[in-house]
Amino acid sequence: MPELWQGLGVSTSYSLTDSEISVVNTVESVQGENNLPFPGLVEKSANFTLFYSYGGFETRLSTTFQDSFVGETRNVNLQPIVYAPETLLDYQAAYKFDNGLDLVFSISNLTNEPNRSYMFDEELTRTLQWFGRTYYVGANYSF
Repeated sequence: MPELWQGLGVSTSYSLTDSEISVVNTVESVQGENNLPFPGLVEKSANFTLFYSYGGFETRLSTTFQDSFVGETRNVNLQPIVYAPETLLDYQAAYKFDNGLDLVFSISNLTNEPNRSYMFDEELTRTLQWFGRTYYVGANYSF
């Protein structure tokens, strides 16, 4: 592989968790079932990162997927709130100078994905929130 491409890499992960709790009151169940996933626990999640490093330059593009999950909070009728699946894309670039100065630039939620919750059915949206992209520019100096 040519020297220019030696800093190219990939990092990936996948997590699968299975859980459930029994619900005594059927009002608290989802779609008539008396079993729910454990509140706050995401059953499926994945991460994929493509990165490149050459000399003092580093950059990466990462995507993170999180499946739907039952929230720990409830609505006024004590019904569970479900958070919809989401996929986020982040970017970061950095440069390290020989004099101890490091510059960093990053963007979180590059595609401006919303955070959405619903009750029982995905068509019954409870909240839809856009937190927007977050930009970060920074400098560090070591001596």
